[in-house]
Amino acid sequence: LSGLDVSSFHTENVTDMQEMFYQCKALTALDVRNFNTEKVINMKWMFDGCEKLTSLDLRSFHTGEVTEMQEMFKDCKDLTTITASGQFTTAKVTNSNNMFQNCIALVGGQGTVYNPAKIDKEYARIDGGIPNPGYFTGAIHTVSFDKNGGGGAMPDVTVNDGDNYTLPPCGFTPPAGQVFDQWEADGTKYNPGDIINNIIADLSVKALWKAKPATPYIPSTTIPSTEEDQTPEEWITLETVVNGKTYTARSTKNAFNGAVKLDIAIREQGKTHFNFLDKEGNKVQTKGAVKLTMPLPEGLTPPYRVKVEGTYTTFAEEQGQISFVIRPTGDVEKIHLTGIAEGETVNVEGTPYALNGAKEIKVERKGNGKLSIRLIDQNGKLVRSKGYLFIQIPVPKNTKAPYRVKVDGVRTTFEETGHGTVVFASIL
Repeated sequence: LSGLDVSSFHTENVTDMQEMFYQCKALTALDVRNFNTEKVINMKWMFDGCEKLTSLDLRSFHTGEVTEMQEMFKDCKDLTTITASGQFTTAKVTNSNNMFQNCIALVGGQGTVYNPAKIDKEYARIDGGIPNPGYFTGAIHTVSFDKNGGGGAMPDVTVNDGDNYTLPPCGFTPPAGQVFDQWEADGTKYNPGDIINNIIADLSVKALWKAKPATPYIPSTTIPSTEEDQTPEEWITLETVVNGKTYTARSTKNAFNGAVKLDIAIREQGKTHFNFLDKEGNKVQTKGAVKLTMPLPEGLTPPYRVKVEGTYTTFAEEQGQISFVIRPTGDVEKIHLTGIAEGETVNVEGTPYALNGAKEIKVERKGNGKLSIRLIDQNGKLVRSKGYLFIQIPVPKNTKAPYRVKVDGVRTTFEETGHGTVVFASIL
């Protein structure tokens, strides 16, 4: 018998493989890569006398239940290579007498040669070289990627038996309306950069997808005012440095109400406290809204969502810093103007100074979904604000907090009111 095809054998319920290929002296090749040996207890004399075999691929052999390996490879005198994985274990083996007797050509993957004094289970392991010699050659495993309905392709990766593998970013194209979520392997979910430890078999890694977040409509103004539109002397900036980091406050001179210094105090809990001081060092209550810019808090990732005076606020990001606008700290008059566009109510809040004589607002929804908000004075003329105003709009449809809102193309801070609206600050 020089050839034998056992590739179709179903061995998942086999418990005894004793003498299975015993004395097949003329057999030159044997493919047992599909064998399931998880229930096998006895492998005594399994390959005994297979004199012509030059290699055996036992990567599929799971020997955790085997107790008998006596003379398993005895007299395989032409056998040079036994490929195995970490699943080949002798933990329960009680009889391994003469397991490798007369395997004179056998060489481990790191060069360990046959030693007639080491013929029991002691060397029945993957060769680790001089520190940990063995007669087996470690298996090479394939990590493949399942696009799971996505598009494109990612190449397979090979890893040595027992090695760890760091998962890469997803290179597939997402299905329509979805984005990449996580990887999944053997029922466990992983993120890119996570490590799968001790790979001892081929592994399929599947891409998991999730629904793409809906893009909210972008509230905007069609007649945006900028600080440069104001008289230069009306706008001032206060700046201070704490622990090598710069903090700034910017608003109109009227809003600062005599403040000439920004004072920063960082509490042990990590909270940042802002105070405004006059030239004598006394605390000043502001009379208008002030924009604060500060370094990114450590560990915070976009969209930046923290509490400002107990209210969740999403910060705008500006060149590696975050900014938000705070209301007047002093007791000042606030005017509320209301407008309606397509059944949606829009409210604008500001001090009389910031509203610059505006008595009403005109709100219009443009064809691209953007909001146009204009200030109108008592004569029906358009006016521009002299400082920051707070604008309250309905929560963008089909979105969830934290909402990403842009005003004139810039990510803008806003508060979540808790009753179906958000509030953001802007100059109109």
